[in-house]
Amino acid sequence: QVLENHNFIPVQSLPSHPSKEIYVQEFHADFLPVDNDFFLMPCVNSFYQIAIENDFNDLYSSARCLAKIQMVFGTIPQVFTLGYNAEKVRDLMQSIISQTGSSSSAIPQIDSLVIIDRLSDLTSPLMTYSIIESLIDETFGINYGILHVPEFVGHGEQRIVLNDYVKVYKEIRFSEIAQGTTVINNQLAEYKETHRILKEKEYKNENFKENCFKMKDAIDEKPKLSLFLDLLNAAIAKSIQNDPLLKIMIQKEFDLVCSQVPIIDFAENYITIFNDWMNALRLIFLESIVGVNHSKGTIQKIEKEIVMEFGLKSHEVIIGLEKLKLLSSNIIQGWQQLSDVLGVFKKDQMGGICNNFVPPTVRVVEKATQGDWPGTWGKVFEERKVPVSVVGQPVNRVDSEVRKILVFFVG
Repeated sequence: QVLENHNFIPVQSLPSHPSKEIYVQEFHADFLPVDNDFFLMPCVNSFYQIAIENDFNDLYSSARCLAKIQMVFGTIPQVFTLGYNAEKVRDLMQSIISQTGSSSSAIPQIDSLVIIDRLSDLTSPLMTYSIIESLIDETFGINYGILHVPEFVGHGEQRIVLNDYVKVYKEIRFSEIAQGTTVINNQLAEYKETHRILKEKEYKNENFKENCFKMKDAIDEKPKLSLFLDLLNAAIAKSIQNDPLLKIMIQKEFDLVCSQVPIIDFAENYITIFNDWMNALRLIFLESIVGVNHSKGTIQKIEKEIVMEFGLKSHEVIIGLEKLKLLSSNIIQGWQQLSDVLGVFKKDQMGGICNNFVPPTVRVVEKATQGDWPGTWGKVFEERKVPVSVVGQPVNRVDSEVRKILVFFVG
């Protein structure tokens, strides 16, 4: 199905030489490229398997994937790791490479590899992000770069590819919602004005060719712009319909992670008013991660309500949540110190891109690119029992060369 979505259509036909033998072998789809600089592994429920079930098959699959990449692009000379599972993947990867080898290229095409254990930063995936790609993904679902457009959006499109090859999507995917709609509307207005100029012949001869190119671009891009504008408006409407408190919740989340302002009462509203357990529990988990203390009595009350709502089968899940300290009176220490040393709320260029909350793992990757690893920030992770390590040395590059860094999340 994934191959078909990317226009790789399987063909079943008789061979031209029936007498020849045909061998059918397993295809190990260790990773699936969905963009120029982005790939996914086809691992289902990987986080649950690793963190709760203690099933580490995906660690080996991750190591094999990274080894296979180096078979093509050369052995990566420097590997940064954050977290126990990241170290396991690195060790497995190096073992596979020692047995199978890598590209014979003298100069590796990838300078550094950063492997991050998802368990080292659970704050980021629990936050609500207000950028366009996150909104579309949360509302309609993006699978391996493919979006199945809902019928009510219209345009007769069944599915579309969402990557940097789509010009309009590349421009807006990481933009704030309001900024993205403004970009689209401005582009549509520009196309409309170009059409008016050509129609009414309000141009100089030397500008005729330029306007024709603009008009050709408009003919190609206007349908896509209209589709994305309708898709974005539909996603906004549906998200507000699903969660009328969305804007308030985003602000509450920010106040929580920034200043540890408790939001358990707000989380309870999601259950009493909307029966929305997903958002309620997510907010409670977020409180635990950033160090807001919950008494044993409060935790027991929450667990009792979970069992009443979902039955005895939820006991296994509750045990897993306690193990991860997401639902526990034993809070995870050090969030404030970690956010300060990494500059999670620092108002710089990255802070502007991330709407004043830069995920800790993004800052960690920045540290790797700056050569500040593990630095003083690494000690804070070590105190949280998250190992930080680096092996190898970077390749010397001239100043004009672009460094290529591969970032890989485990789980």
